Amino acid sequence: MTARWQALALLIALAVPADSRAVDEGAFQFTLGQLLIAEGELEEALEAFAIAAQRAPDEPAVRIERAELLFRLGRLEQAAAEAAEAQRLAPDEPEALRLRGRIEMVRAERDPAALAAALEAFERLVEIDGGDVEALASLGQLRLAAGQADLAIAPLSEAARLRPGQPTLESLLARALSAAGRGGEAEAHQRALLAAHPRQLAQRLDLADSLARQGRSAEAAELLQATPDDQREMLEVRRRLAHQLYLAGDLDGARGVAERLAADDPAFAGARVLLGLVELATGNFEAAAGWLEPLALRSPENEQIGDLYLRALEPLGRLDEALDLLARREEAMRSAGRDGDAERARLERALVLARAERWPELALLAEALRAEQDERLSEQGTLLLAESLAARGEEQDALDLLGAADARRPALLARRIDLLLDAGRQQEAEAELARLLAESEGGELRAAELLQRRGEFARSAPILEAILAREPDSVPVSYRLASAYERIGRVPEAVALLERVLERAPDFAPALNYLGYLWIERGEHLDRAVEMVRKAVRIDPDNGAYVDSLGWGYFRLGRFPEAVALLERAARLVPGDPTVLEHLGDALAAAGERERARDAYRRAIDAGAPAEALAERLARVGGDS
Repeated sequence: MTARWQALALLIALAVPADSRAVDEGAFQFTLGQLLIAEGELEEALEAFAIAAQRAPDEPAVRIERAELLFRLGRLEQAAAEAAEAQRLAPDEPEALRLRGRIEMVRAERDPAALAAALEAFERLVEIDGGDVEALASLGQLRLAAGQADLAIAPLSEAARLRPGQPTLESLLARALSAAGRGGEAEAHQRALLAAHPRQLAQRLDLADSLARQGRSAEAAELLQATPDDQREMLEVRRRLAHQLYLAGDLDGARGVAERLAADDPAFAGARVLLGLVELATGNFEAAAGWLEPLALRSPENEQIGDLYLRALEPLGRLDEALDLLARREEAMRSAGRDGDAERARLERALVLARAERWPELALLAEALRAEQDERLSEQGTLLLAESLAARGEEQDALDLLGAADARRPALLARRIDLLLDAGRQQEAEAELARLLAESEGGELRAAELLQRRGEFARSAPILEAILAREPDSVPVSYRLASAYERIGRVPEAVALLERVLERAPDFAPALNYLGYLWIERGEHLDRAVEMVRKAVRIDPDNGAYVDSLGWGYFRLGRFPEAVALLERAARLVPGDPTVLEHLGDALAAAGERERARDAYRRAIDAGAPAEALAERLARVGGDS
């Protein structure tokens, strides 16, 4: 203790009559402790309070002061012990309850067991004084932390009523409503708060994240774009905005924000990944590769980035680079002891070779895969080796390779049937098909897939109907059966089945595209159909078939410039597709671009579209028939 406080203590002591000094020692030390706090002598104040507690062990005020000071000094365990003793001495003293609750709230961040004590303190405080806003807010916050969102709503609602428009309270209430499944009310609270306090950035970001989780990316982007000008330039806003614009299908907007992010923060890999995604979705594969290459080469073990880079390299014909990247990934995974991931990289390398039709190289790699202990990898190796043999005209060798296939391995048996049919050995194929249907677990679906792949939709339908009778909620089976119905002319049944699929799985992009395109082709429910395929494109933005459906939908609606832009994008995503090129020609002709329409029609014919079917359209745009 400093000389100054020693003198003050002496003066206080002399002011007390001699016969009562022992009795008042506790009060003296308590007063001294408070004076020491005022002068910043915190350790000395603790000593004074300790003596006061010894002299007056039943006085809760001493315990409260000492707990408060210990809390202030960050000595949580000691503070909690003193606060608990204060509450024991005065169970209904508001200050004791409040302090105990505050201390236990902080302790609960590291010790979940403290949460119960904090809850108990604030629940009792609210019982004593239902208008205590701090206690109501704390109780709501604690109930949220305890996973009791439904119970948090009442105290937070009362706190918000007592102090209307208070941002923190409104934010907590919105969180509770959202966590309790009352999303509409939560959103209303958040929007009202933002309307009143547009600079509440944390609230804006919370709402944007909530909208994003619900798949409402366009609304999330709109909310972020409404951020006040100075806040809109913050990285956390721009990063979210770029991502949500991409998910909403605004590729140009996403590109613009992401390019600025990449320029302002070159170390931010997320901007390069997003730009890679945007360019993949628009079919600008060279640009996509440029953004992704540094990331992929720096971290070959990063499968997500590596796979994006591969999706850019293959359409560019840069197959050796793709194969080298996968070889490096395999080596990196092997070095890290991740043998399963290494083998998946080897399998992906084999699949690249298969897509490139580099059969001798594929055969060597497929043999290595066949020798793997993992049954799935071994099976894939066998299938790929059979593919290589058949492609090189060695069909019998491929059949011999698959000849040992039993019904327990339906993928191998199905491929054997395919090869027999290709060879014109119908009777053998039918016998194997019967075996696949009768003996193989999962063989029915394999058989149906095989028949549909070969255009035999009428034969696939009863097989799929039988599976669906046993598995009425199966989305894949329902979808395949719907496609069979549509192909054999049972369109109303196909539509009904696709609608049921979308009731169960509203984000199942294949069904969204199938039903949307079906209606677009038939000129039915065009607005709804276009919205469905637009959603499919948002889910899978670099799927050329989906982009083609959306472009064709805009064409049917008479929105020709938008149709042309989308169909040009589709033509980049699936180059050489005759249907896409035919659609592009029609859209260009409708937009008055006759020369470009002629070029699209000729490219469609070169890609396999029947010349007779396009002759009249070519003549209309001034081309040779």
